Amino acid sequence: MSGRFWKIVGGTKEGGILVREGQDSGSAQLPGRLSTGAIVQELQQLQSGGQRLQYRLLSGLGPGSGWVSAKLSSGKELAVPLPREASPLPKDPGVLPLLVLLPSGGLTAEQGEAQFRPFLEAAASAGFEEQLLLHHFPDPPLDQCQSYDEVIDALAKRIEAVAHNGRSVVLLGHSLGCCYAYGLAKRLGSRCLKFYAVASRPPTLPTLDGAFGVSSWAELVSLGDAALLRGLVGAWGNRFLESYKDRDPSSWPKVVSDTIANVRRQYSSPCVPTGSSDVHVMLGDEPMIHVPIFVIAASQESPAGETPERCRQYEQLTTGSFQFEVVEADHFGCFQLQKGQLSNAAFDLILRDLWQLVI
Repeated sequence: MSGRFWKIVGGTKEGGILVREGQDSGSAQLPGRLSTGAIVQELQQLQSGGQRLQYRLLSGLGPGSGWVSAKLSSGKELAVPLPREASPLPKDPGVLPLLVLLPSGGLTAEQGEAQFRPFLEAAASAGFEEQLLLHHFPDPPLDQCQSYDEVIDALAKRIEAVAHNGRSVVLLGHSLGCCYAYGLAKRLGSRCLKFYAVASRPPTLPTLDGAFGVSSWAELVSLGDAALLRGLVGAWGNRFLESYKDRDPSSWPKVVSDTIANVRRQYSSPCVPTGSSDVHVMLGDEPMIHVPIFVIAASQESPAGETPERCRQYEQLTTGSFQFEVVEADHFGCFQLQKGQLSNAAFDLILRDLWQLVI
């Protein structure tokens, strides 16, 4: 991915330039025009009868992504590349907020890194190069924690080790990662410029009850592996795991057994208080956070999972601004790139919003 920035200079009389769905100039036209003066990030460029540009919108109005003609066959320029020194972003990367990410539950540290790698690369190419990926309990150093508050203490120390002297922070969580991001947002206060919650219900809506039929982490300890797997795929889906939900656990391949063992380690601990009998630990005496929240929900969630209706209830937990968007994807797909994709709707929404925070 190039990461080069362009400024739209054409379409002054029309209010912007046309945007197409595909690279061919005859492909379907998207609604609205890309406004004159908009700044976009180059995803790829083609030289064919002019100059075609696939972009991600960072500043200005128009479709969040698509294809435009940067230069017509006549030689007329509709978009011009910006020299690095002309970028609207601060020249010193240390001035930008630290991007802190917390991955989904049920993943090992290595799987969490793999889940976020495409987004981390996209964020870096858009100018947000300083990033911190935080892992779940019970991965070190969280394996010594005995409570949710101790986990938040440990994660806050990790952030402070990187974001010295009160540097601002942006938090981004996916699914279970948001339960930690919520606690960190409360802890960091005004240092947290924004909390992006992707495919996650707020902590006011218990997870364990609907997914596993138990109301506390202590009850989940005695739940069998087969019941754990059925609850997991019933709430959050997974085509591979789905094929094993009705099989005896003794016949499962190691990867399935390891996944369920990891889910058990995470969810059957006071460090992950996501049942109706436990969520008061996360919420504390003052559930509200004074941080703007941007929620991105997936349209294809299971009824027992992180439906848009559930995700939207984060609005009740902030005194700051609230934004809400739904992307066409399933629970994990909303934060993955399909083969041949250079971006997706969730990436585009978050990166464009990050730009608005800092320019």
